[in-house]
Amino acid sequence: ACWYGGPKTEGQACDAGNAEQSCEPGLFCSALDARCYVLCDPDAADTCPAAERCVRQEAAPGVPWFGACLGR
Repeated sequence: ACWYGGPKTEGQACDAGNAEQSCEPGLFCSALDARCYVLCDPDAADTCPAAERCVRQEAAPGVPWFGACLGR
């Protein structure tokens, strides 16, 4: 999937459907809380900050999509 690359940084409020309010590359805008989160690879070594872990996100039940760094 492709997302707009915008100016919003990790933790900032965002709108994925608006390029001016979207997250910068390497982040994604959550539809659940409209905040920017760091993307990660759930099949690779954990590259998230110490207080977070890479959590697999699914496009549908059982269909892996990408990973996001979330609090432990």
